[in-house]
Amino acid sequence: MEDLTGEILQDLLTNPPVSIKTPSDWLNALLTGGWLPGRLYVLGAPPGEGKTTFCAWAADYAAANGTPVLFVAYEMTRQQLYVYSLARTGGINSGLIEGQRWKDPDYQKAEALADEIALAAQAYDETIAPKITILEAGPEVTPAYLKGAIG
Repeated sequence: MEDLTGEILQDLLTNPPVSIKTPSDWLNALLTGGWLPGRLYVLGAPPGEGKTTFCAWAADYAAANGTPVLFVAYEMTRQQLYVYSLARTGGINSGLIEGQRWKDPDYQKAEALADEIALAAQAYDETIAPKITILEAGPEVTPAYLKGAIG
């Protein structure tokens, strides 16, 4: 380490910290500014507690702010993740999108819902879609496979 001390100190003293902000000010403070490159973060919780939802929320935020994102999904399809992202983007209840309520002749807000979804899709296409790649994963997705996908 003696050989690296000068280089490491020079880097610490002259380069600004690099981090990828999350949508949570509290989490950014806890993580020293956001996700730090070169670190591995492990998120654990029982099934159904929102791990995928949280990660998708953070991925959408990073992509919307210009950071390229590879989202590796083991439990949800691209379509499911898109619907939830669309709902977050437009502030729409995802159940209304999944249930295709705009097609229900008895739903009084069908036309307004269709308009809201169209606006959310446009916003998604302009801000998030250019920077996010969603990979539906299974047992074939190994660390070596991911390294290639990242490259």
